[in-house]
Amino acid sequence: QYLSIPVYTIFKNLMIILIAYGEVLWFSRHITALTMVAFIFVVLSSILAALTDVSNPIDGTANIPPASAAMGIGLDMMSNMVSRLNAGYIWVFVNCLMGAAYVLLMRKRIKVTGFSDWDSMFYNNLLSIPVLVVFSIVVEDWGSENLVRNFPLETRNVLLSAIAFSGAAAVGISYFTAWCMRTTSSTTYSMVGALNKL
Repeated sequence: QYLSIPVYTIFKNLMIILIAYGEVLWFSRHITALTMVAFIFVVLSSILAALTDVSNPIDGTANIPPASAAMGIGLDMMSNMVSRLNAGYIWVFVNCLMGAAYVLLMRKRIKVTGFSDWDSMFYNNLLSIPVLVVFSIVVEDWGSENLVRNFPLETRNVLLSAIAFSGAAAVGISYFTAWCMRTTSSTTYSMVGALNKL
């Protein structure tokens, strides 16, 4: 909503650096010189993306007629754009911190408890059920006319089959996520996640 998708993706890649340094602190890993070079390129690409992201709103003020700029309309529009960019960068920063914390804590819990892939998947999904139930009850309209509108009789079986397939695929993704976190490092896991965006 606040940032373009390429800029968001580039800044999400900074999470890999946070995870790598978290592994240095928590798991006594080391960072090689080649990894450091890769991190420098990630940081430089993020800075370049931020520069182009900030320059786009500034360039957009060139289309404002001089009379309206004199009345302060240009300044209002510019301050609105800058505040939206700042909010976007704050959300991406918080998202990176929370994502890195999740990956590192999940890996730590798998190591400490000795959970199998199935156990990790089960408990991770079990913890999400209360959140989903609460928000479903609070936000969703569970009235009969809404259910009939969203699940019409002629396509109900197809929709329910698609929902069942989606749930089964989610179980598979969750299982293989736990497997990847257990068998590789957290940095490798997050790098694979970043590579699927290319």
